[in-house]
Amino acid sequence: MLQHSLGDYRTAEQTARRAWDEVEAQWGPDHVYAAMSIANVGYAQLSRGALDEGAASLQLAIRRYAAAGNAGRPEYADAVMNLGIAHYRKGAYRKALELFEQALAAREEQGTSGPVDFGRLHVNRAICLVELDRIPDALEALRNARGLLSTALGDEHPMLCLLYTSDAADDSL
Repeated sequence: MLQHSLGDYRTAEQTARRAWDEVEAQWGPDHVYAAMSIANVGYAQLSRGALDEGAASLQLAIRRYAAAGNAGRPEYADAVMNLGIAHYRKGAYRKALELFEQALAAREEQGTSGPVDFGRLHVNRAICLVELDRIPDALEALRNARGLLSTALGDEHPMLCLLYTSDAADDSL
């Protein structure tokens, strides 16, 4: 949505809510587009800092994806990942880690995701693992992310800066 890209999260949320209402009126609440619209509401809410509202919207979207037999869609894994981000931002690191691992499993099951998607999820997992003081596991997740991302983006990509520090951290343990 353009409004979201421009940082106008309230308008993005309102637009997503209208889309949600229209989709449900035309195709019913179990249509995949209803779940997508609900997720878009949640993304806008998270972006404007309304973590509890965003988490609730994403949980509803995830339930709708699953109820409609659409848990195999990439959008389902995106909603689970973003719910994990909401929990991370609220300080619920164990729950966030659980959700990132669920999103990773969903992506693996789908078989349609590329190395960047997997790499991002491994980075998210690593950040949670650091917060949970599971440093060796975090380093392993960073190594996994670096392998995936360097293959996809090349070793010089700026996204890999953080991941190279995992070698230095590993050497110091």
